[in-house]
Amino acid sequence: MISPDYRLIAIDTRGHGRLVIGTYPLRYRQLQEDVTAVFTTLGPQNFGIIGHSDGGVVALRLMLSNRSSLL
Repeated sequence: MISPDYRLIAIDTRGHGRLVIGTYPLRYRQLQEDVTAVFTTLGPQNFGIIGHSDGGVVALRLMLSNRSSLL
């Protein structure tokens, strides 16, 4: 159960799930930029991030480049 003070955002990244757009081969930098664009568009100033498999790598890269924004 997530607290009502938080919002859960699930992202289907390019090349995974039903989203098959973009350039190939994919680069982690591209995926990180995609996730950054989602957070920039949706506007949370502070956020936590969880990733699985390649998403975990993207989450770590995002964490290292946005330390002040992470909860």
